[in-house]
Amino acid sequence: MARRADSFFTRTLACVAVLALGGCLTAQYPVTKRAPGAEALITFEDAALRNAKVVRIHHLDAFEHVAYARFETDRLTLEAVYDTALGEGLALQYDYWMSRMADTWNALRGREKAWGAKVTLAARHSGVDFQPFRLADGRQCAGFNSEWDFDVRDSFGRPTRVFFGYVCAKPGATVSERRLAEILAGVRIDPRAGETYVPVRTQRSVDQIAFNTAVGADGSATGNQEFPFNFGTTIDENDGDDGGDYSG
Repeated sequence: MARRADSFFTRTLACVAVLALGGCLTAQYPVTKRAPGAEALITFEDAALRNAKVVRIHHLDAFEHVAYARFETDRLTLEAVYDTALGEGLALQYDYWMSRMADTWNALRGREKAWGAKVTLAARHSGVDFQPFRLADGRQCAGFNSEWDFDVRDSFGRPTRVFFGYVCAKPGATVSERRLAEILAGVRIDPRAGETYVPVRTQRSVDQIAFNTAVGADGSATGNQEFPFNFGTTIDENDGDDGGDYSG
């Protein structure tokens, strides 16, 4: 919770600093809602997901737009997040390496995983780091991370867009590591964000059912209790000497 508290404090100070310039529309944010298919930011070309049951949830605040999506078929479950910084002077402090990222998901938290080698897949938006693993029950899974659109002014070299999540075969189903990689390589990220989905005059509004769906619950087979993550932060153009690699 420390990172979340620090992020909220940083956001509050930043909003105070730019209110005079018309930034941080505090009457507008946050907004959390279930998203229709027309507002899909994460889609896949692969036929395996063509008839999947899909849940989509958008969360916006003054710093970032977080899109959660879950795809379920009779053979696999895929959960993913696309997060984009909203506006000039903002970046994402994305600090998930692959195993840490995997353990944020309710379906995978605390479960033994036998990891394979990480490879980079070529996708339309950027490269996607793909790392297969097996669960103790023998199911084939994979985690994925992608970071792009780095702000060259940021002394920490942080991205402004990230995509991450996992895909797992369902109990009793066999899905090969190769097939999982093919599915992930077909991801399509829609770059639209922010006011495309929340008109300027919209008031803050949190659909609690949608929010709870994205978060899930202890013991839940879906969702991520870190949602909405709060990766958004102001860029640092000054001293980057103590900066690290926030990549997964």
